[in-house]
Amino acid sequence: MSRIGKNPILIPKGVKAEIKGNVLEVSGPLGTLVRSFSPRMSLSVEEGKLLVKRPGDTKYLRPSTVF
Repeated sequence: MSRIGKNPILIPKGVKAEIKGNVLEVSGPLGTLVRSFSPRMSLSVEEGKLLVKRPGDTKYLRPSTVF
């Protein structure tokens, strides 16, 4: 994964991020975004940051084939 891809995503004030299984729902003053991820990906929200991790570096886990 690139160095940029390893960084946590900061969640701005007024924006709410919820994880339901492998679905991420982000809602804020401009609307709502729903995105589903591969069940192999690990998503977590900690201290105002969204963390996305993958279990390995095989070609099947890279972004071009995960979605």
